Amino acid sequence: MTTTVAVPAEEFSLADENGNQVVCVKQTPSEQLLSKDDNLATPSQPCPPSYQVVGKVGSTIKVDKTWFTEDGNKNGVVCVKLLGNGKEIVKDDNAATPSQPCPPSFNLIGNSKSGTKLPFDDLLAADDNANGTVCLKTWDATSNHIVHDDNLATPSQPCPPSFAVVSLNGGAAPADPAEPAPAEPAK
Repeated sequence: MTTTVAVPAEEFSLADENGNQVVCVKQTPSEQLLSKDDNLATPSQPCPPSYQVVGKVGSTIKVDKTWFTEDGNKNGVVCVKLLGNGKEIVKDDNAATPSQPCPPSFNLIGNSKSGTKLPFDDLLAADDNANGTVCLKTWDATSNHIVHDDNLATPSQPCPPSFAVVSLNGGAAPADPAEPAPAEPAK
């Protein structure tokens, strides 16, 4: 079962960095929307394949609600494994084992206490300058997300003020490239 969800105007506007009234939006495994600006360098495919092209404020995207038909224990939570071919395996969570309700390779989806999960590949795809850092904003009202690449031209503030700096390599955000490396101690 699919349904349509409107992309909120404020989220659309903030995602549309280049101002051409086109953004890329997809549903994440935790059912929030993840938005990013389109790529003007590839007009024949402005968005990555897993995203939907949204062309104006107030547009809707189709989202998948079929996962929850597998919610046999009716707790609003299922386990989903996303496969490389774009398909998924869905099974109900095991409420008897709350510390591990899903098998290790599955994502817990729904009204869980584990928080929002964003696919790492989507964050990595936003890292246009390949420096391992992106900017991420989560909307309190909707829990939707916007991801942008960081701005190397402003190393002291690589992300807009309302965005978090996210390091994709698991460490701290990269140092300011304009700062010289510390000198080696004399021997």
